[in-house]
Amino acid sequence: MAGFSLFECLMVSVIIAVLAVVTLPSLSSFWPRSTQYVQSHQLLNAIQLARHEAMMRQLPITLCPSQNKTSCFGQWNNGYIVTTNTTLIQPFDFPSKQGELHFRSFQRNFNFLRFSARGEPMTGNASFWYCSHQTMAWAIVVNRAGRARLVYPDASGHIVDETASQLVC
Repeated sequence: MAGFSLFECLMVSVIIAVLAVVTLPSLSSFWPRSTQYVQSHQLLNAIQLARHEAMMRQLPITLCPSQNKTSCFGQWNNGYIVTTNTTLIQPFDFPSKQGELHFRSFQRNFNFLRFSARGEPMTGNASFWYCSHQTMAWAIVVNRAGRARLVYPDASGHIVDETASQLVC
């Protein structure tokens, strides 16, 4: 009769335990990193959508925070929308509540990003940045031409925006 001996079963159990001990620490950091990747790329896509729609429709298009996913009000952490003055184009949920999403435009009194029909931000340079547990995770910087780029912290943990200002959590 064929089967496994107790020694063989114990050896397989030991190998599985060693592999689990080695891989679990790296898997625990996988989820937060993948969530931050989704957050940053979703926001980058929303910015690019707003710019593209502004040029295609030849209308000003706004990217703004939205609590109800239909109108511009609230905090960026609650989600955001791409909209014209009268038409909702696309709502977005912010996929994580583990940190804070911040926004700053060159004209500091605006809490939205509006693109002209030429695809340029009407609110000047703008920056979005995400802080996880008071640590800078990533930023998206929009220049005067309306192009957005994703930026990660340097070796000292800092990110500088288009106006040479350091973004802080």
